[in-house]
Amino acid sequence: MITRSATTFLTLSLSLASASPLLAQSANPGAPGGDGRGAGAFLAEYYAEVIQRVGEAMTEWRLAVREDRLDRTVDSYWEEAQLLFPDRQPIIGERALREFFEAFLPTIGEFQTSMIDFDASGRMGFVTGPFYYEVPVAGGSSERVEGTHVTILLRKGRDWKIRTQIFRLDVRPGAG
Repeated sequence: MITRSATTFLTLSLSLASASPLLAQSANPGAPGGDGRGAGAFLAEYYAEVIQRVGEAMTEWRLAVREDRLDRTVDSYWEEAQLLFPDRQPIIGERALREFFEAFLPTIGEFQTSMIDFDASGRMGFVTGPFYYEVPVAGGSSERVEGTHVTILLRKGRDWKIRTQIFRLDVRPGAG
């Protein structure tokens, strides 16, 4: 015969045993319908994916510029993209970008960009860092032009394209 205290103990034990998975799940629920990982894990995965794709897009752009590949360079931008380059009016849209790069690409040598800051939200990625390019000068040498770039890319389907790009030249010591 089972006593009242044994019945109470058995009922309490079964209740706690069946509730413990619920307690464990509610302590770290993750995303609804997910695999139990927390939101931070999904965010880290998202950032890793975006930084990889944005890095690939920036590398393709840099190679196209370095190799004087006009069509590939212009294709790195959205049709309505905006480029803000020192001492020029804003360059907006595919036709204006093509005209700019058609004149600019033959005048430069190596062009490098680096990423020191990155952020992403939805289908947008933000990159900033130093840049430099070489400009040939008389006598066969070249002059280095340096500064900081801010590049905003948007995802278009599976591709990332430049939406806005800003280049700011370094201020030389003693200048303004």
